[in-house]
Amino acid sequence: MDSQNRWKTGQTGIEENILAVSPHLLFMIIFPGAIALVGWNIGVTILSPLNALLFINFVPVTTLLVSIFQGNYITVYDLLGTFLIIVSLLSNNIFVRMLQRIGSKQPVQTHLRERAS
Repeated sequence: MDSQNRWKTGQTGIEENILAVSPHLLFMIIFPGAIALVGWNIGVTILSPLNALLFINFVPVTTLLVSIFQGNYITVYDLLGTFLIIVSLLSNNIFVRMLQRIGSKQPVQTHLRERAS
């Protein structure tokens, strides 16, 4: 019987924990989940899907900036990764603009179906 009583007290503890954490869970679901998703969709419509896909690679750089403001230690690898991300985004942007300026008759392939046919 003692093990059954422990189970009941453990169950009550779990229910209390769930009730205590539920406002925090609702906050995490509503704000980062729903609002960020709507904001991302609006950004995709403004930028175009190809540019939005490129700028999702900028998320680690933003995380690095936040960690700098929080006073965390930055390593050489952090700086190297940030440099590579920025260089790759800039080089892709320059490449696409060069293709647009040249007025090439072959458009940049953005869909997998275009590559297959």
